Amino acid sequence: MALAANQGIADSVIFVGNRSRHELRDYYGAADVFVTTPWYEPFGITPVEAMACAKPVIGAAVGGIKYTVRDGETGFLVPPNDAEALADRLALLYRDKNLLRVLGQKALRRVNTLFTWDRVAGLMAAVYEDIETGAASKIAGAAPHLAAMS
Repeated sequence: MALAANQGIADSVIFVGNRSRHELRDYYGAADVFVTTPWYEPFGITPVEAMACAKPVIGAAVGGIKYTVRDGETGFLVPPNDAEALADRLALLYRDKNLLRVLGQKALRRVNTLFTWDRVAGLMAAVYEDIETGAASKIAGAAPHLAAMS
């Protein structure tokens, strides 16, 4: 807020604070682009939520953001703490509305391909099946040794 005031744009910027989950879609939908530039992020659900609203994402090239955002395809990755790189990518999208639209469409496609509840549940089920199968094979492999010991 202080930065906006210092730059003389406080009247043009609204800081809305925390919003409930059911309101977020409206905010994502009103945006042209979503920006997330933390210096650390293990996964980050907000880029996926924005992409689900067909918004390109400019994200810091850290953690899970490097997986969710495909640089040049669904948005852009920028180095963390690099305001100039962020500004360059925002300016590019401001100038090229077609690119903005194409990246948004590809972002939505990526979310619908990789981040649906059905897909996530299926992947989790596969992990549990692998664990179960692996545990069963280890027990079966140990059985001859156990029989020899008795």
